[in-house]
Amino acid sequence: MHNPPYSFTPRISFIVPMYNARETVIETLESILALKTDGALEILVVDDGSSDGSPEVVEDWLARQKTQPERVAIRVLRRPHGGEAVAINAGLEKAAAPFIAWVESDVRLHPDWLIPLLIELEDPAVAGAGGVLYPSPNDPPVARIFGYEIAHKIRSNHGDAIHITSANALYRRNIFTQLGPCRADLGESSFDSEYNQRIREAGYRLVCNQRARAWHHYKGSLLECLCRAAWYGFRRPMVKTQVLYPFDRVIGLLVASSMLLVPALALWWISLGFSLGLIVFVLAAHVGYSFYLYTRYRDCALLAAGPVFLLRNVVFLAAYWAGWINKLLGMKRNRP
Repeated sequence: MHNPPYSFTPRISFIVPMYNARETVIETLESILALKTDGALEILVVDDGSSDGSPEVVEDWLARQKTQPERVAIRVLRRPHGGEAVAINAGLEKAAAPFIAWVESDVRLHPDWLIPLLIELEDPAVAGAGGVLYPSPNDPPVARIFGYEIAHKIRSNHGDAIHITSANALYRRNIFTQLGPCRADLGESSFDSEYNQRIREAGYRLVCNQRARAWHHYKGSLLECLCRAAWYGFRRPMVKTQVLYPFDRVIGLLVASSMLLVPALALWWISLGFSLGLIVFVLAAHVGYSFYLYTRYRDCALLAAGPVFLLRNVVFLAAYWAGWINKLLGMKRNRP
């Protein structure tokens, strides 16, 4: 634990990795300040080389605060762009509290978010506890579509969790002393699942408490979402744990069904009826999946989400196999 550069020792250090988040980061910081807690807080905003003036936005906001909340310290740390894992590692080097919270700079926490997670960490066997993420209701339809899917995945956790998302999680500080920093080579994706895997392999538990609620501003354009899916797919072979949430098994089947498009296109000139049948089956599976989510969340954007999920799954699957090829070639090159 590090000595803080202020007169009190915080109970919780919030690490907020930030990259081009000028539109959302103030909402994140204000939600942290609004948390119900009786302990001192340290908020470390780690700017990961933003090019949109995000650190200046935070510093201007700090300057406009008429009164600084008692026993709350907010610091802005700047570093060159290296990815979220590198930004979190930079925050860990400065954090001074026995509990470390990871909160992404496009997340709004419910005022009660902290209470159930601290209760979970009263069990010494629990090293980390996370909450549930919902899409922001005013975000574009594409953002809400993928946000509800992620919400449903997290809500499928019951009891011990395999994975808690880096968007809103609370850990014991000593786990980072024991296990070291996040893997910087995983950059923006899979670093949190890889770290959670290390925690469980060390004999500790992870818990998802669904009373700890938060809202996430997901990517607002289809192209951004597809790029993110490609990045996640390419990096997924780098970690051992392929199923992060129980509901991932359902999504895995849906992703696998998209592979049927390969024989459908390959046999198009041989058997048009067979090819069309496969295409209809794959599309129907995705439309059915979208309707299933609609029955749970009642957002009309989900009624048109079938083709969007299909396109995402095709991109993810292509990137996933590319990731495996890259991994195998790397293993071959490193073989003595």
